[in-house]
Amino acid sequence: MSHGNKITGGDNVRGSRPPNQLATADSAAEIHLNTQLVKTAADTHTTAEWRMVLYENRTLASAITAAVTGMLVGYPFDSLKTRMQTHHYPSLLACARRSIAEEGIHGLYRGLLPPLLTASAAKSLSFS
Repeated sequence: MSHGNKITGGDNVRGSRPPNQLATADSAAEIHLNTQLVKTAADTHTTAEWRMVLYENRTLASAITAAVTGMLVGYPFDSLKTRMQTHHYPSLLACARRSIAEEGIHGLYRGLLPPLLTASAAKSLSFS
């Protein structure tokens, strides 16, 4: 039975711990179990096996690496180009300075995820 904020033994099936502590304990157990499963899966494959898998898929790995690198390097310039087309800046440098001052570096990469995923998929298909 509950009296205000006190919890007596009859309220909780698992014991006298509050429900939020039970959830934390259950989550910690699940995290530990998941960690053990990942370690077990990683231990079953040797370094040589991983290298063989990477070697067999080197074209795909190269295509994805090229797509991600190209997008990370080129996307800020595309972002600045778009800003210069929609607003009037005297130069690219002025546009970059104002954009970084207002939004930070992260502002130049805003909206990167969709083109990154599609470019990775398109390049990996064109390489293979």
